[in-house]
Amino acid sequence: MLWSKPHPRDSANCIVPPYSTTRVSGWPGLTALHSGAFIPFTSKQELSAYLTITFEQTGGEGARFFEGGELFCDAYARAVAAIEKLLHLPGWSSALVVAHEGINRLL
Repeated sequence: MLWSKPHPRDSANCIVPPYSTTRVSGWPGLTALHSGAFIPFTSKQELSAYLTITFEQTGGEGARFFEGGELFCDAYARAVAAIEKLLHLPGWSSALVVAHEGINRLL
């Protein structure tokens, strides 16, 4: 099982029982989107609306995760590279990738 840190590790640990022999490991290419400027949202609804608008613009040239944050195209490239690396590893037959919402949306 692969995970990106920190919160997906917690989710992965909920999925894999403590007595399991399944290996849980982190992959840097699947880490959360690197955000830019802090925005003091006043409510969950305001944050949700902002994220919806932000993710609707991911295909636009120069689109970033928050002002000054990571370019969506760069995040997509690193996440796809991590998945491609996984696909080329020998000796495995199944995998579960647990990642942050932003990476999941991009993939």
